[in-house]
Amino acid sequence: MTNFSGVVILTGASGGIGRATAVALAELGFTLALVGRSVAELTITLEQVQAIGGQAQLFVQDLTEYARLGALVERIHTELGAITGLVNSAGMVQVQPLEQMAIGDWERLMALNLTAVFALTQQVIPRLRANGGGVIVNLASIAGLRTFPGWGAYCATKFGLVALGRTLAEELRADQIRVCTLCPGAVATPLWDTVAGDFNRAKMLDPQTVAQVVVQAFTLPAHAVLEEVILMPAGGAL
Repeated sequence: MTNFSGVVILTGASGGIGRATAVALAELGFTLALVGRSVAELTITLEQVQAIGGQAQLFVQDLTEYARLGALVERIHTELGAITGLVNSAGMVQVQPLEQMAIGDWERLMALNLTAVFALTQQVIPRLRANGGGVIVNLASIAGLRTFPGWGAYCATKFGLVALGRTLAEELRADQIRVCTLCPGAVATPLWDTVAGDFNRAKMLDPQTVAQVVVQAFTLPAHAVLEEVILMPAGGAL
């Protein structure tokens, strides 16, 4: 297997898709900057990366503290080296009819799922450009392409993320920065612990499958890009 170098910043590295992606990219040889809010959960991810001989470091950061993201990227560059890519995997969900949703809850979803992605990506772009290019992967959702009752606020954030990714792909193409927007269907992660309802997780995608698509975005030849990917469970949307 080809060994890949450089540093990938990975948000949402505390579990789920982020943790699976950390292991998958570490297996290729990338160094991981694991970003999240929970030291305990980030440490589990770090241990899994180290168990396969991978290199990673923890960076505890609330991504909605936008003013601190520039310093975060600077620290990662200083301590780990040249930044090769960014995977925006952090996110949250709240299921509630739009009529009943408080403005504060709406803003909280927007802050993490969309604005934080925008703010961090802004800080990373100059680093990728200086290195002659790189890869940005945004974890959106099938909810960024379809709407579901009760999921309106979440859908709004993911529709916005899809639009953000499409625009970045156009704006950064000339800089050899490849932007991939990944839209998976239901994935069996701890996110579902926060959602009321009877969901069959056995029929969902597993995080490792989603991580393999992220790997493809990073390992395609430089002249090719996965700009938008829909990855669904074989049984369809739940």
